[in-house]
Amino acid sequence: EQREYVNYMIAAGNQLLGLVNDLLDLSRIEIGKLEMNFQSCSIAELAAGSVSLVASSLAASKHITIENSITDHALLVRGDALRIRQVLINLLSNAVKYNRENGKVSLSCSIRQDGRLRVQVSDTGEGIASDKLSLLFGHFERIDQQHGTIEGAGIGLYVSKQLVEAMHGEIGAESVKGEGSTFWFVLPMANG
Repeated sequence: EQREYVNYMIAAGNQLLGLVNDLLDLSRIEIGKLEMNFQSCSIAELAAGSVSLVASSLAASKHITIENSITDHALLVRGDALRIRQVLINLLSNAVKYNRENGKVSLSCSIRQDGRLRVQVSDTGEGIASDKLSLLFGHFERIDQQHGTIEGAGIGLYVSKQLVEAMHGEIGAESVKGEGSTFWFVLPMANG
């Protein structure tokens, strides 16, 4: 019972920390003062750390399994490691928050024909209606209000979009109502 309470406290603390970081980044974005520290980053290392954080708190409380198939440490992207981790945590957290009890989240990546790396987070949640997909990356946007018990300010995807684009990438989503969603981002590969 105590472990369960501690997990709730950790989840709440991580959620608050994520919200504070998103708000700080939002203010930096709005005034044009967002700074990036570009370097070669192991996507496997960033993915493992992000999955560990989300799985140990938020996913555990909803009995959601997170499968991470990004294990090749030779896959390097060019970007800001802190910001990439922030995007991963945002996407993983959303996949857990909007998932079904005992659901599944999958994290994977692939190299595109243009030589850039696509990272995707898929869930087994309720999905999003196709007419609402275009609204996802606006700030303070909460698409499905029936999820009224799900906390958040509606800025995580907006901030993620700004961060990915600042790293010369792109971000998007695909969804089938009733079956789940896949959120993805693409970043340039590093030369090594």
